[in-house]
Amino acid sequence: MENEVLDNDWIEKKPIIKPKLATFGTRLLASLIDSLVFLPLGVLMYYNLTTWKGYMIVLLATIAQIIYKPYMEWKYQATLGKIAMKIKVVDYNFEAITFEQSLKRFTFYFISYFAGLISTIALMRTPGFEEVSNFTNLGVFQENNENHIDTFTSILLLASVIPVAFNPKRQGWHDQLAKTYCIHKEGEPNAVNNEKRMEF
Repeated sequence: MENEVLDNDWIEKKPIIKPKLATFGTRLLASLIDSLVFLPLGVLMYYNLTTWKGYMIVLLATIAQIIYKPYMEWKYQATLGKIAMKIKVVDYNFEAITFEQSLKRFTFYFISYFAGLISTIALMRTPGFEEVSNFTNLGVFQENNENHIDTFTSILLLASVIPVAFNPKRQGWHDQLAKTYCIHKEGEPNAVNNEKRMEF
Protein backbone atom coordinates (compact mmCIF):
# COMPACT_ATOMS: atom_id res chain seq x y z
CA MET A 1 0.00 0.00 0.00
CA GLU A 2 2.81 2.36 0.92
CA ASN A 3 4.62 1.59 -2.34
CA GLU A 4 1.40 2.27 -4.22
CA VAL A 5 1.16 5.76 -2.68
CA LEU A 6 4.79 6.47 -3.51
CA ASP A 7 4.20 5.36 -7.09
CA ASN A 8 1.19 7.70 -7.36
CA ASP A 9 3.25 10.60 -5.98
CA TRP A 10 5.95 9.92 -8.56
CA ILE A 11 3.40 9.84 -11.39
CA GLU A 12 1.88 13.15 -10.28
CA LYS A 13 5.29 14.85 -10.16
CA LYS A 14 6.48 13.40 -13.46
CA PRO A 15 7.45 16.23 -15.87
CA ILE A 16 4.90 16.89 -18.61
CA ILE A 17 6.39 17.23 -22.08
CA LYS A 18 4.28 19.27 -24.45
CA PRO A 19 4.64 19.93 -28.20
CA LYS A 20 6.69 22.86 -29.42
CA LEU A 21 4.72 25.92 -30.48
CA ALA A 22 5.22 27.05 -34.07
CA THR A 23 7.16 30.31 -34.41
CA PHE A 24 5.98 33.46 -36.16
CA GLY A 25 8.49 32.81 -38.97
CA THR A 26 7.27 29.25 -39.55
CA ARG A 27 3.65 30.37 -39.64
CA LEU A 28 4.52 33.25 -41.98
CA LEU A 29 6.18 30.83 -44.41
CA ALA A 30 3.09 28.61 -44.22
CA SER A 31 0.91 31.61 -45.14
CA LEU A 32 3.20 32.46 -48.08
CA ILE A 33 2.88 28.88 -49.37
CA ASP A 34 -0.90 29.16 -49.04
CA SER A 35 -0.79 32.35 -51.09
CA LEU A 36 1.02 30.39 -53.84
CA VAL A 37 -1.81 27.83 -53.74
CA PHE A 38 -4.18 30.64 -54.71
CA LEU A 39 -1.87 32.12 -57.36
CA PRO A 40 -3.93 30.59 -60.23
CA LEU A 41 -7.02 32.17 -58.67
CA GLY A 42 -5.21 35.52 -58.62
CA VAL A 43 -4.44 35.17 -62.34
CA LEU A 44 -8.09 34.32 -62.97
CA MET A 45 -9.18 37.41 -61.04
CA TYR A 46 -6.77 39.60 -63.04
CA TYR A 47 -8.21 38.42 -66.35
CA ASN A 48 -11.71 38.85 -65.00
CA LEU A 49 -11.07 42.46 -63.97
CA THR A 50 -9.35 43.37 -67.24
CA THR A 51 -11.27 41.26 -69.75
CA TRP A 52 -14.37 39.31 -68.69
CA LYS A 53 -15.60 41.62 -65.90
CA GLY A 54 -17.98 39.04 -64.45
CA TYR A 55 -19.43 39.45 -60.96
CA MET A 56 -20.00 35.70 -60.58
CA ILE A 57 -16.28 34.97 -60.98
CA VAL A 58 -15.49 37.43 -58.18
CA LEU A 59 -18.10 35.79 -55.95
CA LEU A 60 -16.93 32.22 -56.64
CA ALA A 61 -13.27 33.16 -56.13
CA THR A 62 -14.10 34.75 -52.78
CA ILE A 63 -16.16 31.73 -51.69
CA ALA A 64 -13.22 29.43 -52.55
CA GLN A 65 -10.90 31.53 -50.36
CA ILE A 66 -13.43 31.61 -47.52
CA ILE A 67 -13.94 27.83 -47.54
CA TYR A 68 -10.28 26.82 -47.84
CA LYS A 69 -8.73 27.76 -44.48
CA PRO A 70 -11.50 26.82 -41.99
CA TYR A 71 -12.28 23.56 -43.82
CA MET A 72 -8.65 22.44 -44.05
CA GLU A 73 -7.88 23.30 -40.42
CA TRP A 74 -11.00 21.50 -39.21
CA LYS A 75 -10.64 18.42 -41.44
CA TYR A 76 -6.83 18.06 -41.57
CA GLN A 77 -5.65 20.36 -38.73
CA ALA A 78 -3.64 22.34 -41.29
CA THR A 79 -3.76 24.18 -44.58
CA LEU A 80 -1.43 23.06 -47.39
CA GLY A 81 1.06 25.69 -46.24
CA LYS A 82 1.01 24.36 -42.69
CA ILE A 83 1.32 20.79 -43.95
CA ALA A 84 4.40 21.81 -45.94
CA MET A 85 5.91 23.43 -42.84
CA LYS A 86 4.95 20.39 -40.69
CA ILE A 87 2.79 22.32 -38.24
CA LYS A 88 -0.85 21.92 -37.24
CA VAL A 89 -3.64 23.66 -35.35
CA VAL A 90 -4.80 22.17 -32.03
CA ASP A 91 -7.02 23.10 -29.11
CA TYR A 92 -5.81 23.76 -25.56
CA ASN A 93 -5.65 19.99 -24.96
CA PHE A 94 -3.42 19.61 -28.05
CA GLU A 95 -6.18 17.75 -29.87
CA ALA A 96 -7.96 18.38 -33.19
CA ILE A 97 -10.08 21.52 -33.24
CA THR A 98 -13.84 21.58 -33.80
CA PHE A 99 -15.58 23.10 -36.82
CA GLU A 100 -16.77 25.94 -34.58
CA GLN A 101 -13.18 26.69 -33.54
CA SER A 102 -12.05 26.69 -37.17
CA LEU A 103 -14.73 29.30 -37.94
CA LYS A 104 -13.70 31.44 -34.96
CA ARG A 105 -10.06 31.30 -36.10
CA PHE A 106 -11.20 32.54 -39.49
CA THR A 107 -13.18 35.55 -38.16
CA PHE A 108 -10.63 38.26 -39.04
CA TYR A 109 -9.86 36.61 -42.40
CA PHE A 110 -13.58 36.49 -43.22
CA ILE A 111 -13.97 40.20 -42.48
CA SER A 112 -11.04 40.94 -44.79
CA TYR A 113 -12.27 38.68 -47.63
CA PHE A 114 -15.84 39.98 -47.36
CA ALA A 115 -14.61 43.59 -47.47
CA GLY A 116 -12.49 42.64 -50.48
CA LEU A 117 -15.54 41.22 -52.22
CA ILE A 118 -17.62 44.35 -51.57
CA SER A 119 -14.81 46.70 -52.64
CA THR A 120 -14.13 44.70 -55.84
CA ILE A 121 -17.80 44.77 -56.83
CA ALA A 122 -17.95 48.50 -56.02
CA LEU A 123 -14.85 49.04 -58.17
CA MET A 124 -16.39 47.13 -61.08
CA ARG A 125 -19.54 49.27 -60.81
CA THR A 126 -17.57 52.52 -60.86
CA PRO A 127 -18.06 54.56 -64.07
CA GLY A 128 -15.11 54.13 -66.39
CA PHE A 129 -14.19 50.61 -65.21
CA GLU A 130 -15.35 49.15 -68.51
CA GLU A 131 -12.33 50.89 -70.11
CA VAL A 132 -9.81 49.03 -67.90
CA SER A 133 -8.03 46.50 -70.10
CA ASN A 134 -4.54 45.89 -68.70
CA PHE A 135 -2.45 45.82 -65.52
CA THR A 136 -1.43 49.49 -65.75
CA ASN A 137 -5.00 50.71 -66.31
CA LEU A 138 -6.21 48.56 -63.43
CA GLY A 139 -3.56 49.89 -61.05
CA VAL A 140 -4.33 53.52 -61.89
CA PHE A 141 -8.08 52.95 -61.63
CA GLN A 142 -7.74 51.28 -58.22
CA GLU A 143 -5.50 54.11 -56.99
CA ASN A 144 -8.00 56.74 -58.10
CA ASN A 145 -10.87 54.85 -56.47
CA GLU A 146 -9.23 53.75 -53.22
CA ASN A 147 -11.50 51.94 -50.76
CA HIS A 148 -10.69 52.78 -47.14
CA ILE A 149 -12.85 49.98 -45.73
CA ASP A 150 -10.75 47.40 -47.58
CA THR A 151 -7.58 49.04 -46.24
CA PHE A 152 -8.93 49.08 -42.68
CA THR A 153 -9.89 45.38 -42.72
CA SER A 154 -6.47 44.47 -44.10
CA ILE A 155 -4.85 46.33 -41.20
CA LEU A 156 -7.22 44.57 -38.79
CA LEU A 157 -6.18 41.18 -40.20
CA LEU A 158 -2.51 42.09 -39.90
CA ALA A 159 -3.06 43.25 -36.32
CA SER A 160 -4.64 39.90 -35.44
CA VAL A 161 -1.54 38.04 -36.69
CA ILE A 162 1.32 40.24 -35.39
CA PRO A 163 0.90 39.19 -31.70
CA VAL A 164 2.18 35.72 -32.65
CA ALA A 165 5.67 37.23 -32.76
CA PHE A 166 5.47 38.60 -29.20
CA ASN A 167 2.94 36.48 -27.31
CA PRO A 168 4.63 33.91 -25.02
CA LYS A 169 2.01 31.37 -26.10
CA ARG A 170 2.63 32.25 -29.79
CA GLN A 171 -1.02 33.17 -30.22
CA GLY A 172 -2.57 35.77 -32.48
CA TRP A 173 -5.96 37.32 -31.74
CA HIS A 174 -7.59 34.62 -33.88
CA ASP A 175 -5.87 31.90 -31.81
CA GLN A 176 -7.04 33.47 -28.56
CA LEU A 177 -10.59 33.87 -29.89
CA ALA A 178 -10.79 30.20 -30.90
CA LYS A 179 -8.65 28.92 -27.99
CA THR A 180 -6.12 27.22 -30.24
CA TYR A 181 -2.36 26.77 -30.63
CA CYS A 182 -0.26 26.14 -33.70
CA ILE A 183 2.33 23.42 -32.99
CA HIS A 184 4.92 21.24 -34.71
CA LYS A 185 3.61 17.85 -35.76
CA GLU A 186 4.48 14.90 -33.54
CA GLY A 187 7.38 12.77 -34.70
CA GLU A 188 9.00 15.64 -36.63
CA PRO A 189 12.30 17.32 -35.69
CA ASN A 190 11.81 19.99 -33.01
CA ALA A 191 8.27 18.71 -32.43
CA VAL A 192 8.86 18.57 -28.67
CA ASN A 193 9.98 21.53 -26.64
CA ASN A 194 13.43 21.21 -25.06
CA GLU A 195 11.96 22.33 -21.76
CA LYS A 196 10.64 19.50 -19.62
CA ARG A 197 7.58 21.47 -18.71
CA MET A 198 5.78 24.31 -20.44
CA GLU A 199 3.45 26.41 -18.31
CA PHE A 200 0.51 27.79 -20.33
